[in-house]
Amino acid sequence: MAAVIIAVARNHEAAQTLRTTLVREGFPTDRVALVSPEEPGPVGLVPGTHRERRWQDYFRQLLDRADEADRVAELVSWLRRQAAVIAVQPRGRIETEHALRVLRATDPPALFEHDLDEQLLEQAASPAKIPVVRKLLPKP
Repeated sequence: MAAVIIAVARNHEAAQTLRTTLVREGFPTDRVALVSPEEPGPVGLVPGTHRERRWQDYFRQLLDRADEADRVAELVSWLRRQAAVIAVQPRGRIETEHALRVLRATDPPALFEHDLDEQLLEQAASPAKIPVVRKLLPKP
């Protein structure tokens, strides 16, 4: 599975605000997912009829290592208590650091990082302050 950061928000409204902040900060909407009892998000695409089973199946896709089973159970437990979950899939070190800053600023009750060190070839943001294209084109 790809690198992912998962944060628990205390309720659906807080998660909506957090999702909006992340998108405004430049994260594409297809890499920021909100799951709550009020909004199934990508869990709505998981087959099955039992809501909690679909939550488990979705989080098992994101947290796919055997040692992360407790995290999956904890996320489902938060959702049972009317909390919400935000999952961000950053690309590269710059986006990872930025996402962690934004998420930690909300003081989430739980924050999980998955495979963040496995992004060697993934980059969505440049560390350079000058766009590469300006280096390639002649000066006007």
